[in-house]
Amino acid sequence: IYGFRGATAYGFSSMIDAVKKRYPANVHYLSYSFRSNQKIVDLGNESVATLPSYKDAVKPSHWVFPDPGEVVIAPPVSNEEEEAAWIQPRALKILETTDDSIMILHRNNLRDHPLVAEIERWTHDFKGRVTSLTIHRSKGLQAHHVFLMGMTATVMPDVRTSYDQMVNLLYVALTRPRKALYITAPYMLQKTNSDGLLEWKEMGPSPFLHDIPSLYDLAEHSGWPTFMLVKGKGTTSSASAALHE
Repeated sequence: IYGFRGATAYGFSSMIDAVKKRYPANVHYLSYSFRSNQKIVDLGNESVATLPSYKDAVKPSHWVFPDPGEVVIAPPVSNEEEEAAWIQPRALKILETTDDSIMILHRNNLRDHPLVAEIERWTHDFKGRVTSLTIHRSKGLQAHHVFLMGMTATVMPDVRTSYDQMVNLLYVALTRPRKALYITAPYMLQKTNSDGLLEWKEMGPSPFLHDIPSLYDLAEHSGWPTFMLVKGKGTTSSASAALHE
């Protein structure tokens, strides 16, 4: 996931392949998740199955907890204000009625997002139970409940980065929660028009909501119309094609 910094797993992967060929009996797979409930683990497996290298390089994970867990996709929200309005009462209810921890994840730094003030307040009032991180910084960390924000076309995945890196980054985000994952996807972004002015443009949700069957079903159940899920995929494809012209 740090390919944008020039990192590569090529040498490490070659070393693993050499060891596997020389000592096949000594290869052991860590196939059980001791972090997440069933629905979280299943979704992680489903996300990496979209990688071309999946069959050769990835082994599916299994779960050890009896509770199935929960994955929720928010109904369509047009902008960050609506996104914050959906997250705020749900996160606050968790904090006020349980001792569980919360992680707020986002592809890019939140900066002026309307939820920032709430997050600062939660961090102060519920010390040690709330963290707000970019997906990159969350690698290796966990929380009982994770809110994955900004799943908007051209933001996640970022068309400037390879598809494999984006799937790996998505896997990191999807597998941080212990109990429950909540996904929000504002379908509008501010873009610069031909006059150099910012204007709102309908982008659609991340194509991952279209391409990963479980996310597609959850999105439809939450009220996302099919044409909007298709639009997010089309917007991403168009942006990628324009970038590589």
